[in-house]
Amino acid sequence: MLYISGARSVADKQVRIASTKMYGIGPKKAIQVRYRLGISGNIKIKELTKYQIDQMEQIGTTP
Repeated sequence: MLYISGARSVADKQVRIASTKMYGIGPKKAIQVRYRLGISGNIKIKELTKYQIDQMEQIGTTP
């Protein structure tokens, strides 16, 4: 089990679905975050690197 910005993320979920579980992240912002990081929406959470997870957390918490 992985926590990103306080939200529990299931490792087998796709990034496009799991990123919307983060507080303040809706479908539109989730697309923007993935685009800025160069992450495909079809990749699974367990396939992300530590750096990508940290960047998702940082971008997701800034307005």
